[in-house]
Amino acid sequence: MSANVRCGVIGLGKMGMLHASLANVIEGSQLAAICEPNRTIRNGFETLVSNLPAYENYADMLDAVPLDAVFICTPPSSHIEIATACVRKGCHVFIEKPLSLTAEAAKPLLELLQQTGKIGMVGYMMRYADTFSKAREIVRQGVLGRVLACRGATKVSQIYKAGKGWRYSRKESGGGVLIAQGIHAVDLMCWMTGTPHSVNLRSNSYYSGTVEDFVQALFSWRGGTIGSLDSSWSVDGHRLMQTSLEMTAENGTLTVDDDTVRVFLRKASGRYGEGWTSMSKPELSNGQVADIGGPLYTKQDEAFLRAVRGQGEIESDVRSAWSVQHVVDCLYKSAGENGATVDLVENFDRAVR
Repeated sequence: MSANVRCGVIGLGKMGMLHASLANVIEGSQLAAICEPNRTIRNGFETLVSNLPAYENYADMLDAVPLDAVFICTPPSSHIEIATACVRKGCHVFIEKPLSLTAEAAKPLLELLQQTGKIGMVGYMMRYADTFSKAREIVRQGVLGRVLACRGATKVSQIYKAGKGWRYSRKESGGGVLIAQGIHAVDLMCWMTGTPHSVNLRSNSYYSGTVEDFVQALFSWRGGTIGSLDSSWSVDGHRLMQTSLEMTAENGTLTVDDDTVRVFLRKASGRYGEGWTSMSKPELSNGQVADIGGPLYTKQDEAFLRAVRGQGEIESDVRSAWSVQHVVDCLYKSAGENGATVDLVENFDRAVR
């Protein structure tokens, strides 16, 4: 590998632009090529970064430019095909979430990554938010004791009428607000409390008509922990997406969102005293070399690029993202069966065959 990690970006939508910008400023990395089928977007980006090779087709880019890592920022229906091609060309891959349309579709990529030893990361950036990272630390240290209930939510004011494009096509996107945004809360709950053993889901497609705009989900974990998810992209008063979790446990309660972690303990535990302890995002931040879209994106991409250089581990690897995808598959299966309980273990056996 060269002194700098040579990065390619496929798909120059909002997230592709973000990752391309970060690859261009993070120390030890270099934006070496881009791929975008839309000529207007492609030409516009070329004017911003001089002498940057730009391609209409990702296969042409992979053939022409030696790359160490590729950021894949295309519609979910194309993730596995593109990632597979990149890994076969010797590249490490970063895939914007979700990993794929279904867990079953992603199985060949998991096997290929294991065979080649290449790194695969999926863009669950909330794991790199200072508040959620601190919340997980508190839970994993046993400060709260056994978690009894976990409630997650994602809300944003975004969809109020039917639209055009891949987001409104279940065939291309995999679904609506659950797989686009609610999946972040699902990932966080799995990251903090483990994978649930059964799920239920009810959904409503009032605005978009083709994919779900509102979801209400229930989760059960072995050991008795229960949970819920409330997610919608059609809620007034939320210009930016808000993600939050609340955990009730034997020794108290933890609430966390994008800006704050608050812990109430019945008995002091470790460095946390009895009663309320509050921590804000500025208090928890160590600062970043760049803030493009939020420091969590910088920390996420830095972790990926360090791992590519063999200097660290990543949180949201493809295998953990595959588990989250399996949970989402089972939630959609439940919705298709009018909210019936779906056992993840039983369906996992089917998914891995």
